[in-house]
Amino acid sequence: MSSNLLGEEIEDILRESFENAGDELLFVDPSAEAIEALIALGTEFEGELPTVKVLADERMLKDVMDDFLVASNAADLVEAGSLELRNLDEETDNALLVTEDRTVAIVTAGDAVAGLATDDEEFVALAHDNYSERFDAAETYNLRTPRSRASVRRWRPISAISPARTSTPC
Repeated sequence: MSSNLLGEEIEDILRESFENAGDELLFVDPSAEAIEALIALGTEFEGELPTVKVLADERMLKDVMDDFLVASNAADLVEAGSLELRNLDEETDNALLVTEDRTVAIVTAGDAVAGLATDDEEFVALAHDNYSERFDAAETYNLRTPRSRASVRRWRPISAISPARTSTPC
């Protein structure tokens, strides 16, 4: 049995999971805060980032992606092949980080967060197979970056742009 992961921040657990995930990491039913942390950490991670496959509630993903910077960073990770987002079609009991070697349940208590981990081969194989199948069957989340307020072009009528004619024709 592997040791449990303790940290004051979800970033601590995600960083350790990135470092030990191998090629792929499934993140099942994360919170909005965990998605934001995942994307922020993914953009600044200084090692080889595994492909992170997120299976999350579509409404929650939409809410998180309303933030332009988060959505832009997520789009960069998707384009790089480091992030895949899918819609979770049914509830799960816990937020989970799943690899071929370990399953971690994310537990929060107030401001503290812990990752309760197991490397029991039978359980890990069952969890990995179950959530991999659910991920493969899930609909891809349609990531659209919201418009930046600075990039929204404000249209004005031509009369507001052209000087008004003050003389009358002859």
